[in-house]
Amino acid sequence: MNATTTTGATVNITASAAAAMEEVDDDLDAGLLASTYIAAPSGTPSVADSRNTPKSSGIATCKIGYYDYNDALRPPIPAEHFIRDIAGQHDGITFDADTNTVTCTAEQICSKFTFAYCNLHCAGTASCAHAWIEDAIQVDCTGVDSCHGTHIDAEQIACTEERSCQDATLGAEQFIYTLECTGHESCSWAHVLQVDEVQCTGPAACYGAYLSGVEKSVTCQSTGDEFGYYSPTCGGIPGLLKPMKTPTGLR
Repeated sequence: MNATTTTGATVNITASAAAAMEEVDDDLDAGLLASTYIAAPSGTPSVADSRNTPKSSGIATCKIGYYDYNDALRPPIPAEHFIRDIAGQHDGITFDADTNTVTCTAEQICSKFTFAYCNLHCAGTASCAHAWIEDAIQVDCTGVDSCHGTHIDAEQIACTEERSCQDATLGAEQFIYTLECTGHESCSWAHVLQVDEVQCTGPAACYGAYLSGVEKSVTCQSTGDEFGYYSPTCGGIPGLLKPMKTPTGLR
């Protein structure tokens, strides 16, 4: 079954997924495509000016800061200086100046860090959990819980492992061109505020997710988990699957 809007977003749901969704409670639907922009909560900290246009034409200096044990924000400094300052104290974090990419491979190594103008590869378990990422081009969350509860503003976001972007806030200040949720519960209960295309292809990948400001499409299509159980790819509470405008036809 395909539900199509000619003026708003497109929602693609396979027949098998639709049949499974019919078996869940009536209060479960398949994600929310709200037509209005939802601002970030008041009092949200910021480590860089917002940018809502592509930045591919130039590369700004990647900066890293962090919250200390008292939750006080340490101002961000250039990534090369930050890595040099923590050398020998924290293994599992590297910076590639050629690609402007910070890689976090150890468990919780970049948790509660702040990043401005950096590309991120969060590969370790909870490696970037509850971090704050702004003005990025590409963020890859490839570890279990790697970007759990993380604030991410990036043009391209990939959440490929289990719960990798669960409970995350995505696109609060910067438009996302592509959001990929391929891991089990990878984007479940995430809060997405502005995006062009969302691909939910992992088991329960976008279950409970709030998807707003969708410009193009949301795809909800996955298989059962490794044990053969099926959970709706999208839907749940508080998520709903609702186009920005009423569909003109179903087929």
